[in-house]
Amino acid sequence: MVNKAHEAVMAYYKAKKQERQKARKPRRRGGRFAGYNTYREYLKSDLWQDIRERVLDAADRTCQLYGSVATQVHHRHYGHRTLKGKTLAHLLAVCGGCHMLIEFDGETKRTARQAEAWLMDRLNNQPKEQS
Repeated sequence: MVNKAHEAVMAYYKAKKQERQKARKPRRRGGRFAGYNTYREYLKSDLWQDIRERVLDAADRTCQLYGSVATQVHHRHYGHRTLKGKTLAHLLAVCGGCHMLIEFDGETKRTARQAEAWLMDRLNNQPKEQS
């Protein structure tokens, strides 16, 4: 009898949760990536090309890890403000080789958390510039 009562209460709360979820507004209107349906579409957009150029110019087109020529930009965060270019704080100018090292561990793609941990380790262990 206790199990049936427990199951009934759980079913009630599950139904209420589903109602709340249906009533919620979608978090992002007009696509998941700054109005684009896919990340690939976003990367082809004029918006991203403008943001990319701003990041590369701000870094003097220098890889922020090892100082070679930067040709790519790594997203450290995919928040709406970052994707729209309202903040450049989570974007890093890098060379192609460094971008591969950030994103892949050998042939295995790193998770976002693993990539950030790898990147933070490299950034924290860079030699300090002499003044």
